[in-house]
Amino acid sequence: MTILQKISSRKSSNEITNFLFKNQDKINLKLAKFIQYWAPNAFRKVESQKVFFIARDMIIFAELILKKLSNNRVDAIEIALIIYQVTLEVYTPVKYPQNWAMLQSYLGNMYRDRAFDDPTKNFKQAIFHYRMALEVLTKDQYPYRWGIIQRDLGMLHAYNLQPGQDHKLIAAITHYRRALSVHKADDFPEDWAANHNNLGEAYFRLEVGSKSSNIELAVEHFRQSLTIYNCVNFAYPWSMVNNNLGNAFKLRIKGEKRDNLTKAITYYRKALSVQTLEKSPYNWAMLQNNLAGAYYNLACTEDLSGKSNQKHQDNLQQALDCLQKALVVYKESDFPQQWQDIQNNLSNIYQLQTRS
Repeated sequence: MTILQKISSRKSSNEITNFLFKNQDKINLKLAKFIQYWAPNAFRKVESQKVFFIARDMIIFAELILKKLSNNRVDAIEIALIIYQVTLEVYTPVKYPQNWAMLQSYLGNMYRDRAFDDPTKNFKQAIFHYRMALEVLTKDQYPYRWGIIQRDLGMLHAYNLQPGQDHKLIAAITHYRRALSVHKADDFPEDWAANHNNLGEAYFRLEVGSKSSNIELAVEHFRQSLTIYNCVNFAYPWSMVNNNLGNAFKLRIKGEKRDNLTKAITYYRKALSVQTLEKSPYNWAMLQNNLAGAYYNLACTEDLSGKSNQKHQDNLQQALDCLQKALVVYKESDFPQQWQDIQNNLSNIYQLQTRS
């Protein structure tokens, strides 16, 4: 495989990346099947030391396609999954326990993010691989890696939830808290901030217990995250935490509703300062839709008399403008569900404008 030769000869990262982009049409499920049969044969044909280097270069290749080919992530995940599976033949738990455990954790990530096959089966496979990794990467010996796997387990439980699956969110919260027990702010600030953001998302979605208390916990975790994330050094996560705060304040029960909605709008606009149409069209459209919801809810709080009626109309117009912007990205052919949701929201606004 030419790409492995380039990696093995330590070509520059730019040269390798350019090669990937030029040949990205070949990085598909056919390649995954090819690797599945090619790798074991390649391992048998060379001496043991060379097998190690081939396996190492294959893992580097998997990391590259996962990182660089975001537009074809579904196939990239399948290729990486096959690579991690076949290289376990080289990195055995007896000879290379740490490498073996890391591959197990990578496999857990691939099954967690996988689009193919039955979701329940993928969930169980991910659990299995994470648990295998934790047999080696224990809290006592490898606290940082142990914390990463705990966070990965939390994300696994929080993904693709169905109604009535709050037990998974509770499990996710448990795993995130375990990760926080080793990812201290002074030692691992970025991981600490990520764990707080994940906890905030889990509490925001949690339906068990007091919804008001859950939202307050979510807000507290998001704010903790922003003590590390800032718009200069961590622009992307900073913007997404601001979006999360916008969502939380939009639905916040505690406090005065208009104040909460005004804060939500402020948080969404902060996020939009980073998530621009040019750089992040999907996130930009999502934020425009979220912002429209905040303006619409704010319009509904006005009493429609005197100056309040003008504020009501202004907020409805702001909501309309945001939805129209979102439709620049949310085309019916590409995002049918989002497009339909916006059509429904537009209809609600037109009806409210007519009544007022």
